[in-house]
Amino acid sequence: MGLPYGVAIDTVGIDPAVLPEPHFRKAHTASGYLQEIRSAIRSMRRLHYAAATAEAELAVEAAHALLRDEP
Repeated sequence: MGLPYGVAIDTVGIDPAVLPEPHFRKAHTASGYLQEIRSAIRSMRRLHYAAATAEAELAVEAAHALLRDEP
């Protein structure tokens, strides 16, 4: 599986058996893992879009500032 954005994903986990809440103490299934991977990819896409949008907005603001400063 590849992510076209050149990012690395770091994961953190915990043993479900040590959790105090019984509803969290369940074994994950293959579909559960796939759902988590899908969620991570979708989140990374949203983060990438937000960063790209912010960068584009800064570029537009800089261009407007240059145009205002021209004689």
